[in-house]
Order: sequence, then C-alpha cells, then structure tokens
Amino acid sequence: MRTLTSVLLITLFCISACQDISHGLQRRKFEYLYKLNNFGTIFREYTGDVVYYRDLELYRTRLGKLYADVNGFETVPGYEKSFALKESFLDAIETNTTAVTNMLMKQGVYGANIRNEIEVIRMREISSEFLKEVDDEIVKVGKE
Repeated sequence: MRTLTSVLLITLFCISACQDISHGLQRRKFEYLYKLNNFGTIFREYTGDVVYYRDLELYRTRLGKLYADVNGFETVPGYEKSFALKESFLDAIETNTTAVTNMLMKQGVYGANIRNEIEVIRMREISSEFLKEVDDEIVKVGKE
C-alpha cells in the first residue's frame, strides 16, 4: 500500500512539475509573441504613415532602427517558431526598405502623394501580413 501511495505521489509530483515547466515555456512564448506583436504594430503604423514622397526618407530611417531592435531580440530556447518569426520580421523590414530605396532612386516618377502607389500599398500589405502571422501563432500557443 505504501508503495502504491509513493508511486501515486511521485506521479502527481511529476505531472504537476511538467505542467509548471510547460506553463513557464508557454509564458515565455507569449512574452516573445507579444513583444513581436508590439513591434509589428509599430511597423504597421510607420508604414501607414507613408503618404507623401517626402515621408520615404523618414520611413527608411525608422525601418533601420526597427531592424536593429528586432535583430537584437533573443529567441525562446526550445521554441523554433520564435526564430522563424524573427526571421520573417527581418525579411519584411528588408523588403520594405528595398522598396523605399527603389522609390527614392526614381524620384521624378512619383507625385507628391504616394499613398496609392502600388509599392506603398504592397508595403502596407507586408506589414499587415506579418502581424497576422504573429496573431495566428498567439492563438496556437494559447491552445497548447
């Protein structure tokens, strides 16, 4: 009887300890995802602020700072998706930076208001797609 009780107690302890470990990892995942979400929201806001041609230089400067900040993020050990999301974010920033650089090189092509230019629309889509990717992952982690 004592052996059975001991086995049950050990089993319960292991189960609760595993749950604590799991909740700790889940908490770190959420912290990381919400940090990405906050910076992704900033990325989307910066992109939405591009209305006039004169906004492009400021946007490129902001993207440079944002890239440095995101590149400094520590990924979550044991959570491979954290690395993939970070890379996805950096790629999105690089894509938008390249688009801005190309637009700045063609300054005579655009009018003063560039809000409806295909390049600017695509930059807004890229920032929104990244946020959707993060939101989808937050839902997945919440179901773990």
